[in-house]
Amino acid sequence: MIIDKIRHQLNKDSGLLKHASILFFAMTIGNFMNYLFQLYMGRALGPEKYGILGALISLMYIMTIPGGTIQTFITKYVSKFSVKEPEAIGWILSVTFKKLLVVGAVFLFLFTIFSPYIASFLKIPDVSLVISTGVILVLSLFLPLFYSALRGIQDFNGMGLTNIINFTSKLLLGVVLVSLGFGVFGALVSIGTGSLLGIIFSVYLLRKYLLSRKKPKKTDIGFRYFWYVLFTMFFIVLFYNIDIILVKRFFPPVDAGYYVAASTMAKIIFFISTPIIVAMFPKASEIKEKDQSTYKILKHTMIYVSILGILGVVFFNLFPNFVVSMLFGSQYTPTVHMIGLFSLGMLFFSLINVITQHHMAVDNLSYLPILTLGAILEVVGIILYHSTLFDVVKIFTISMAFVFFLLLILDKKRKKI
Repeated sequence: MIIDKIRHQLNKDSGLLKHASILFFAMTIGNFMNYLFQLYMGRALGPEKYGILGALISLMYIMTIPGGTIQTFITKYVSKFSVKEPEAIGWILSVTFKKLLVVGAVFLFLFTIFSPYIASFLKIPDVSLVISTGVILVLSLFLPLFYSALRGIQDFNGMGLTNIINFTSKLLLGVVLVSLGFGVFGALVSIGTGSLLGIIFSVYLLRKYLLSRKKPKKTDIGFRYFWYVLFTMFFIVLFYNIDIILVKRFFPPVDAGYYVAASTMAKIIFFISTPIIVAMFPKASEIKEKDQSTYKILKHTMIYVSILGILGVVFFNLFPNFVVSMLFGSQYTPTVHMIGLFSLGMLFFSLINVITQHHMAVDNLSYLPILTLGAILEVVGIILYHSTLFDVVKIFTISMAFVFFLLLILDKKRKKI
């Protein structure tokens, strides 16, 4: 029933269902390749080295939040220019690229200076791994720029291929380099190479726009929305990455590896909800533009994500040994007792993501204080209460449940959003 209603809404706009299907297919392949990358690294590197890689990847996610914010803005303005001033697309990409070059150079310089302190905080013995992460972070600034431009001109085939090239090359090169004995460094090189190949391919697809750099007649950039998106993305990314960083700080290397593996398995609950949220976001924006209530589509999305998530949580709790042995192998047996509760925490996080993405779509800032409170609760809770890894999982789950129910109470009072 819910799927039929969403499909009916998508069919109202010519080609939207087709384009959404292309993106869903590409996202599924990309997420699958990315997940295979994580599983292989967990098995090939072992708990201790995998813990190092997991901490560095979590650091990347947090540090690349500005890139995600840029992506939202570029999509908005490229889409706008493509209607009346397509020759201005090259201009906005060129201007943004130059600014990012300066920002990237300054960032890499500062990151290199502070890399010994970062390595010390995360208990990483090789500083070069942290510096390599800085290089990847700079590359990660540019991929969202060109990827979002493809989205703005509605080149959905190009978006899908860029996504597949990025993650597939990351997996294949990662397998080769790690199997040759390059360890964590090889895994990092594969991540950077995947981003670089994605950039090169997207630039090739945008070549005709990049040749024209005519300045648009008028640009009305909304800085309020910029900060709105930035803070939202900051908290969302922080929720499911700060725990890994703190575990790497407070626990022995092997234990950190176990926790990263448990988190990776539990994130399956989160990944399966992503395509649903992608479909919900533009529909909520469209409904809002028509001055209609978006409560119904929010409700339907919540129900669908809940059904998939609950099925996943039940499976994780009934067959934890099977999940661990199938995905990571017997060396990660200590994670068996964690993934059941961890999956529940990820279900709450997925529902939080539904609500916050909905609010972003309708330009509503009312949830930001709740996200702030939840982040403080999670960080302080883990710092004060981390005797065991299971304690950290409990803090994560409690924090996510706390934020979810507060958001739910808020939305109950605002059914006309």
